[in-house]
Amino acid sequence: MDKKRFGQRLQKMRKERHITGEQLAEMTNLSTTYIRQLENGMRLPSLPVFVDIINALGCTADTLLADSVGASQGIVLDELSQKLKGLPPERLAEVTAVVDAMLGYMR
Repeated sequence: MDKKRFGQRLQKMRKERHITGEQLAEMTNLSTTYIRQLENGMRLPSLPVFVDIINALGCTADTLLADSVGASQGIVLDELSQKLKGLPPERLAEVTAVVDAMLGYMR
Protein backbone atom coordinates (compact mmCIF):
# COMPACT_ATOMS: atom_id res chain seq x y z
CA MET A 1 0.00 0.00 0.00
CA ASP A 2 1.29 3.46 -0.92
CA LYS A 3 1.48 5.50 2.29
CA LYS A 4 1.66 8.77 0.37
CA ARG A 5 -1.51 8.12 -1.64
CA PHE A 6 -3.32 6.88 1.46
CA GLY A 7 -2.37 10.09 3.25
CA GLN A 8 -3.51 12.24 0.35
CA ARG A 9 -6.87 10.48 0.23
CA LEU A 10 -7.28 10.77 3.99
CA GLN A 11 -6.56 14.48 3.92
CA LYS A 12 -8.86 15.03 0.94
CA MET A 13 -11.71 13.16 2.61
CA ARG A 14 -11.21 15.04 5.87
CA LYS A 15 -11.25 18.40 4.12
CA GLU A 16 -14.31 17.48 2.06
CA ARG A 17 -16.07 16.79 5.36
CA HIS A 18 -14.90 20.19 6.71
CA ILE A 19 -13.14 18.48 9.60
CA THR A 20 -9.85 19.81 10.92
CA GLY A 21 -6.96 17.53 11.77
CA GLU A 22 -7.54 18.38 15.41
CA GLN A 23 -11.20 17.43 15.18
CA LEU A 24 -10.39 14.11 13.50
CA ALA A 25 -7.82 13.39 16.18
CA GLU A 26 -10.41 14.09 18.87
CA MET A 27 -13.07 11.99 17.13
CA THR A 28 -10.70 9.01 16.92
CA ASN A 29 -8.84 9.44 20.23
CA LEU A 30 -5.59 9.93 18.33
CA SER A 31 -3.04 12.70 18.53
CA THR A 32 -2.94 15.50 15.97
CA THR A 33 0.71 14.55 15.37
CA TYR A 34 -0.35 11.03 14.41
CA ILE A 35 -3.06 12.34 12.05
CA ARG A 36 -0.47 14.65 10.47
CA GLN A 37 1.94 11.71 10.04
CA LEU A 38 -0.79 9.68 8.33
CA GLU A 39 -1.68 12.53 6.00
CA ASN A 40 1.96 13.22 5.18
CA GLY A 41 2.47 9.58 4.17
CA MET A 42 4.86 8.82 7.02
CA ARG A 43 2.73 6.11 8.62
CA LEU A 44 -0.11 3.70 7.97
CA PRO A 45 -2.76 3.03 10.61
CA SER A 46 -3.39 -0.30 12.25
CA LEU A 47 -6.67 -1.96 11.29
CA PRO A 48 -8.56 -0.84 14.45
CA VAL A 49 -7.36 2.75 13.95
CA PHE A 50 -8.28 2.58 10.26
CA VAL A 51 -11.81 1.49 11.21
CA ASP A 52 -12.05 4.37 13.70
CA ILE A 53 -10.97 6.83 11.00
CA ILE A 54 -13.45 5.65 8.36
CA ASN A 55 -16.23 5.67 10.94
CA ALA A 56 -15.32 9.20 12.00
CA LEU A 57 -15.22 10.39 8.39
CA GLY A 58 -18.37 8.49 7.43
CA CYS A 59 -16.75 6.96 4.38
CA THR A 60 -16.05 3.46 3.14
CA ALA A 61 -12.71 1.69 3.40
CA ASP A 62 -12.29 1.54 -0.37
CA THR A 63 -12.52 5.32 -0.56
CA LEU A 64 -9.21 5.56 1.31
CA LEU A 65 -7.74 2.40 -0.22
CA ALA A 66 -8.73 3.06 -3.83
CA ASP A 67 -5.13 2.90 -5.04
CA SER A 68 -4.55 -0.45 -3.35
CA VAL A 69 -7.83 -2.29 -3.89
CA GLY A 70 -8.59 -3.44 -7.41
CA ALA A 71 -12.35 -3.35 -6.87
CA SER A 72 -12.10 0.38 -6.21
CA GLN A 73 -11.53 1.25 -9.85
CA GLY A 74 -14.87 3.05 -9.93
CA ILE A 75 -13.71 5.50 -7.29
CA VAL A 76 -10.59 6.35 -9.26
CA LEU A 77 -12.66 6.79 -12.43
CA ASP A 78 -15.11 9.05 -10.59
CA GLU A 79 -12.23 11.20 -9.35
CA LEU A 80 -10.85 11.46 -12.87
CA SER A 81 -14.28 12.41 -14.18
CA GLN A 82 -14.56 15.16 -11.55
CA LYS A 83 -11.18 16.55 -12.57
CA LEU A 84 -12.24 16.69 -16.22
CA LYS A 85 -15.60 18.37 -15.61
CA GLY A 86 -15.71 21.94 -16.73
CA LEU A 87 -12.79 21.70 -19.13
CA PRO A 88 -13.39 23.48 -22.42
CA PRO A 89 -13.87 21.07 -25.36
CA GLU A 90 -10.43 21.79 -26.83
CA ARG A 91 -8.70 20.97 -23.52
CA LEU A 92 -10.78 17.82 -23.13
CA ALA A 93 -9.70 16.76 -26.61
CA GLU A 94 -6.05 17.31 -25.59
CA VAL A 95 -6.48 15.19 -22.46
CA THR A 96 -8.18 12.47 -24.52
CA ALA A 97 -5.28 12.46 -26.99
CA VAL A 98 -2.76 12.11 -24.15
CA VAL A 99 -4.73 9.27 -22.55
CA ASP A 100 -5.06 7.51 -25.92
CA ALA A 101 -1.29 7.79 -26.46
CA MET A 102 -0.56 6.44 -22.97
CA LEU A 103 -2.97 3.54 -23.42
CA GLY A 104 -1.41 2.70 -26.77
CA TYR A 105 2.03 2.69 -25.15
CA MET A 106 0.85 0.47 -22.26
CA ARG A 107 -0.62 -2.19 -24.54
